[in-house]
Amino acid sequence: MKKIIALLLALTLLLSMAACGSKTGTTQATEEADGTAAAEQAAASELADSMTIGTTLDVESFNPWLMANDARQQVIYNKIYETLAFLRPDGTREYVLAKSVEANGTGCYRITLYDNIFDSNGNQITASDVVFSYEQCFATGQLAWGIKYLDHFEVLNDYELDMYLNQESAVALDMVLKTCHIVDEDSYNASPDGMATTPVGTGPYVLKSYVPGSEVILTARDSWQTDAAARATSGAQGSVKTVSYKVISDASQLALALEMGDIDGTINVATADLDTFLDADRNAKDGYNAVKTLGALLFYLSYNCGENSPMQDQKLRQAVSYAIDMEAIAENIYGNDGSVAHTNSSVYYNDYDPALNEHIPYQYDVEKAKALLAEAGYTEGELTLNMIINTEYNYTQTASLVQAYLKQIGINVNISTYESAMFNTLINDPTAFDLYMNCTMSLNTPGRMGLFDLNGYSTGVNGVFINDPVLQEKFDKANMAATYGTDTVTDLLNYVEEMAYNYPMYYAYNYIITQDYVTDIVYDRNNAIVPNACTVLQK
Repeated sequence: MKKIIALLLALTLLLSMAACGSKTGTTQATEEADGTAAAEQAAASELADSMTIGTTLDVESFNPWLMANDARQQVIYNKIYETLAFLRPDGTREYVLAKSVEANGTGCYRITLYDNIFDSNGNQITASDVVFSYEQCFATGQLAWGIKYLDHFEVLNDYELDMYLNQESAVALDMVLKTCHIVDEDSYNASPDGMATTPVGTGPYVLKSYVPGSEVILTARDSWQTDAAARATSGAQGSVKTVSYKVISDASQLALALEMGDIDGTINVATADLDTFLDADRNAKDGYNAVKTLGALLFYLSYNCGENSPMQDQKLRQAVSYAIDMEAIAENIYGNDGSVAHTNSSVYYNDYDPALNEHIPYQYDVEKAKALLAEAGYTEGELTLNMIINTEYNYTQTASLVQAYLKQIGINVNISTYESAMFNTLINDPTAFDLYMNCTMSLNTPGRMGLFDLNGYSTGVNGVFINDPVLQEKFDKANMAATYGTDTVTDLLNYVEEMAYNYPMYYAYNYIITQDYVTDIVYDRNNAIVPNACTVLQK
């Protein structure tokens, strides 16, 4: 029986690669050249040149600066577009389009680009294109949280520019370097729809065809092999020249497609279907390979604490929080493949305090919830809250359980479900909801809690629609490199919990499951399969 690929093995593999692709092999001695060439030729004949990956969501748009949904992370990131730098699953930085980034004074970093970066139109990427891309990213707005630490650029020449940050936070540099996709200005301006359906990037693949709601097909760029190897980024192209992403929105049908061999792999197997592919010890059954990905998404409820929502009342927020049995929900949805969240942080962050492992925020207490609801001035059945959710993950199932728990204390909940593009717009509208469910994964706790940072927004309020000077002071201390540490992070976490600005729910672990002829599963920090770095044998 094939055992699940060990996490340490996965890390070892990833650490031996630049970005996520395999590096080219070491040069053989001259006397071995003929034998090696023959062996490589034979080995190559056993490799597949295509791979089909199943996903539950449609990419919707190929615009390089939209908020990621699960499909965009799989199809676009590091496939079509690239960034200045990239973070491996273990959190280490890997330069991609940037050849180097060096400190050049307080808050200033000298970026040197490779001089052989070309997009799929043949246009060369220069420093002015970097500035253009970040300006567009700011203008689009959906990724502003990721580049909020950027103040401005100064272009020195075609391949050098100075980047100035507005603060020295613990994650500022990495966040800015990894967030914005870089495109050529001329290629972008030539696109009739802002690259929504005509993407042109520097990545290893180009868009061949797109049928909305059905399939995306990418084909390899022959020139990328030479360029990327020369700048030592994502390594060799590998054997996979064509990648098909099939959209199968129904989770059970996606699992069936994997079981029947219609797809080669997916990261979207629902928890209820995992037993088809994994045994009780979570090892892959015969015929499959699997990876339990490093890290975990933290799912949470975000409350609209602004003046447009009844959730502006701290007592009401606390009532809602006490009314939900999150341990039961986590067990119901994920079983052993998830766990209740102990705070707005993750056990995978260096700033996490292990003492929190025994802590449950707002331990389930129906009577206390009812008392707080009364203190907030509401009788049972009087209040109706509007909840919005995304179509991703298990939001619908969780939202239904939250709705049932709040009904027990006399709060009615209307649930509205949106595709990710609309959802990501609505969560920034203070009139659109009272609470929503989302998930996040970041570099550290302050990075994950950027929702509470006023500096990430231009509206005078933060992501929960308040301006709380105490909260901002605590966030700044936890976020700034000079004061960042477990003590300041824990102080921030405690305050957010006391004020009930949001409700951390549970972690969900993710499994990448493939057919057994995918012998090396390589994935990026978004847990997306990197097909050009995987080893895929002929069926």
